Amino acid sequence: MNTITYKPIRLFPAAENRQRWEIIRNNKSVSGFIDNVISQADETLTGEIIHITASAYIQFHTQGNRSNFEKLYAARRISLENLVLAEALTYQGKYLNKIVDYIWAILNEPSWCAPAHDNLHGSDVLPDCRTENVDIFSASTAMTLSATLMLLEKELTEISPNLVKRLKNTLLERAVLNIEENLEHYWWAAGKNNWTPWICSNLLNTAVIVLNDPERLTRYANALKICVDRYIEQYSEDGCCDEGASYFFLSPARMGLFGETL
Repeated sequence: MNTITYKPIRLFPAAENRQRWEIIRNNKSVSGFIDNVISQADETLTGEIIHITASAYIQFHTQGNRSNFEKLYAARRISLENLVLAEALTYQGKYLNKIVDYIWAILNEPSWCAPAHDNLHGSDVLPDCRTENVDIFSASTAMTLSATLMLLEKELTEISPNLVKRLKNTLLERAVLNIEENLEHYWWAAGKNNWTPWICSNLLNTAVIVLNDPERLTRYANALKICVDRYIEQYSEDGCCDEGASYFFLSPARMGLFGETL
């Protein structure tokens, strides 16, 4: 009897695939973008890890201020993205230690859900680290970390297999197991606005990177597909994004990204 070997899905070439990455590196049409990424990564390399305090998280509950926390939250992820892309483009090991530091910092966050979206913990002003509330922020973070894994797993494993193991386990717990068990409990599963394709596209792209079980991945993808189908069924026939033109990329275009991965 023939044995079927599962070949993991790869959305982009790994950083070690230098033939593919040198094509990108030498593409003059994106040279400005590349220069900016490397410049930003170099600045991040010499700076301290962006610190996020509990008091910044609490501010939304006590003052109604969500921006102070979210600016720090976003800056962490942008810094990691620049570092990862810069390493993939240059591939000299220059940014790896700082990448590890940022992965470590993000893994140590008790939740990836924004305080303004976290309604699972009652009157408590801080999240329960045992329960991840999957919102647009949490799903986007999962995608950022899984893409980091997809591009640099070999290099990160050479530094610390335990870090890679923890990264995979955390992604499975927060972005896969949580959805397998609780998907229909989330309001965005009903497909009423941009949250549905935005979250589902990030979750699916995370799953194809961290799940190596094709049957489980198929079940997971089909569950998310039901949510996106609901979104499509409720979308206006004229194709207008009634959430505003600026939301087009976060709504129907995200639906396209989901479909492309599917």
